[in-house]
This record gives sequence, C-alpha cells and structure tokens, in this order.
Amino acid sequence: MKNLLQFLLFFSVFLYSTPIFSQNKYALLIGINKYYSSPNVLHTKQLRGCVNDANAIKGMLIKRFGFPDNDNIILLTDKNANREMVENAIQTILLKVKPGDAFVFYFSGHGVWMNNINQNEFEQKLKMGMNQALVLSNLYAANLKCLFRDADVKQMFNKFVDKKVIATGIFDCCFSGHISQGQSIDFHNSYSYFLTHNSQRSFSFADIVENFKIINDSIAKFDNPKWDTILAQFIEDSIIHTKAFNMGDSIAINDSRLITRPSERPHSNFLSLSGTDEYQKGEEMKDATGQYHGVFTKSLLDIIEKNPTDISVKDLFDKTKKLIVAKGFKQTPLRFQDPSRVSNNLIGMQSDQFNNNIECSVKSIQKNKIILDAGTIDGLKIGNVLSLKRNKKLT
Repeated sequence: MKNLLQFLLFFSVFLYSTPIFSQNKYALLIGINKYYSSPNVLHTKQLRGCVNDANAIKGMLIKRFGFPDNDNIILLTDKNANREMVENAIQTILLKVKPGDAFVFYFSGHGVWMNNINQNEFEQKLKMGMNQALVLSNLYAANLKCLFRDADVKQMFNKFVDKKVIATGIFDCCFSGHISQGQSIDFHNSYSYFLTHNSQRSFSFADIVENFKIINDSIAKFDNPKWDTILAQFIEDSIIHTKAFNMGDSIAINDSRLITRPSERPHSNFLSLSGTDEYQKGEEMKDATGQYHGVFTKSLLDIIEKNPTDISVKDLFDKTKKLIVAKGFKQTPLRFQDPSRVSNNLIGMQSDQFNNNIECSVKSIQKNKIILDAGTIDGLKIGNVLSLKRNKKLT
C-alpha cells in the first residue's frame, strides 16, 4: 500500500509538472530569393538576402532561444516556398502544437498590394478595396495562388491562437505593415508604381520595370516618388510582360472574408512585427562579410545579439527602429500584439529555457586560425569573445 501511495504521489507530481517542462517551440521560416514565372524558369525580379535572412533567423532561434535543431523548425526557400509546401508546413505544425507551446512564422521575400473587388463592407471601410499579400515563389500558380493574402495570414495565426499557442509573426517584405491586421490607407490605386531595383522586396501588378535608378547597397539614397503621369508612361513603355503578372490584365481578387485580427482577440498571446509600414518598400543591405540581408532582419538580429535574450518586445522593437534610422534607411517597422506580449521576450516563453551564449566545437587548428563548426548564420559576429567550456588548455 505504501509503495502504491508513493507511486501515485510521484505520478501526480509528474503530471502536474509536465506542462511546465513540456513547452515546445516550433517555427516556419520562409526565405525567397528566386521567383519563377513558369516551372523551372526564373522571373527577372530576384532578391539576394532572403535565404540568408531565413537561415540567420533559424540560427538565432536555436542558439539564443533554445529551439531544437530538428523538424520542429521547417525552413522553406526558393522553389520549395510555394503555396502547397507552405500550407502543408502550417498543417504539420498545427497537428503537433499544444497549449503553451511557441510558434514563430517568419517571411522574407516580396510583398504586394492588390485590388479586392468583393471586399467585406467592414474591411472596405478600413482598406478601401485593397489587400496585401506575401508573394510565394511560384508566380505561375493558377488563380493567383502564389499570393498568401492578409486574410490567409490572419486565418493561419487564429488557428494557433485557438490552440492557445504563443504565436509570433515576423515579416521582412514590402508593404508588410498591417499584414496580419486591417488598417485604413489614404490612397487607392490598382497598381503600385515606384522606382524599383534588385534590392527592394516588392512586386507591382504592373510587373517589373527595367532598373533605371541604382542606389547604394547599404545606404538608402531616396524616398519613393509619388505617382505621376511621366513615371506611368515610362513604366508602360518599358514594362516586361510575363505570364505571372501582366500590365494588360485587370488584376483583382474576389475575397469577401472578414477575419478577426489575432492581436485583437482577448488573451491571444499573439505578436506581429513588420519591417515596413503598409506604404514602404523593404530594402536589402550587405553585412560585414558582404552577405545580403533585409535591413529589418539584420537590425533585429544585431539588437538581439547585443542584448540579453529576455529583452522585452518593446525595448527590442524600439532599439531596432533606432538602428534602422542610424543606418540611413527610411523604413518604419510596425508591431501589433496582445498587450501581455509587450513586456515579454520575442517568443513569449520563460527565459530560463534560452541561451545567451553560442556554443560550437573546434573543428581544427591551423597555425593562428581556429576553425569552428559555426558561423554568421549561427549568430557569430566579428568582435565576439571566444572562451573554452571544456579542455581549458588549448595549445
């Protein structure tokens, strides 16, 4: 009888403790440099830093936030970042998560505005017949399935909120402000016309304009110009027509869905960070090693690297905004969240599960060089101080 009581006591303590220690972390990370106008045919509009971004975010989540380096993290890049793969990944994670788990959705790639000819009347008052979308890699997909619309984004996050998962969305693309929200805009054009170049993360439905203004890769030089008839004529004369988006087509969607914004649901534990407001284009820049990254992602990672991992969302976001300005870029990141997330850390979980140090192994020693099994993707930066955890003597 005594043994039975001891077993029952142990079993009850184990069950009571399980929710505390069984919190799992999941992530879906998307980085798209290469877009396709037809199967295996690259579109003319490519990016350079999005895959680097997604890999860097993965390294940061593993090294700093204690994410497991296994299939809890799904990384989709370029050709694999199509609608079918993205939806399958979301469903895979949804089947695994439990209340109290953390989920991070990250997107680095092109963003776009589009017309909605059948917008719900309540959304119409806010978005004036316009919707935003993340652009997936298969531009040739039927029925514009390459567009992961703002309604799709809200619907996805609401499924995680329904399961009481701590969900975080991070978007580094053009026009990403309010991508998980609904907000008024003060213009209404079927197409967005801006000076374009390879370092901007946007598509217009007018397709891709020939590059006619080059800016420095690391410092933004100009503001997006206002729409005018001269620029419109220039674009119309120099446009590259493709099967994916055609200036001659009447590009519009028919979407009457009215979906609750996850950040406005009571006790949703939801957080959304966007690299730009709803009008701006996201820029790319080079890091110290010459690799391209999104300005927002690089700045966010820099602040995380220089601060304790449990830095609050408010402080992290404010410091990231200041760093973007200090670098000379005119991007205005936005955040929306359940109020409970403001004072918490980036992923909303207890900080005792995080790492503030990056651990790696020595692969070899060559004269004055030490070769490690980690690099910039894992969070290592120029100026880091290395110390030995084991084998205190290194000769």
